[in-house]
Amino acid sequence: ILAMDLTTLSRNLRPLEKSRLIEISPLPGDRRVRVARVTRSGRQLIGNALPLWRHAHARVVDAIGEQEAADLRTAFDATVERLALSADR
Repeated sequence: ILAMDLTTLSRNLRPLEKSRLIEISPLPGDRRVRVARVTRSGRQLIGNALPLWRHAHARVVDAIGEQEAADLRTAFDATVERLALSADR
């Protein structure tokens, strides 16, 4: 779940599309809906970045501990949920 509005999402996807890391096309059957798909180049970039992210994540967990990391994820999830609820009002 992304906690961002449509304008922000579009603005963030545009450079990825321009770099050919994703492709955006209409949904067959409903041209009002747009579908973003990761391209082969995008999957390759993700594959290259994933080990680096895992290493950085492990360093953070090692530095603060498993429980603190879990607590931070829980607090973040609760914050996102509250923001989504307040946006619905």
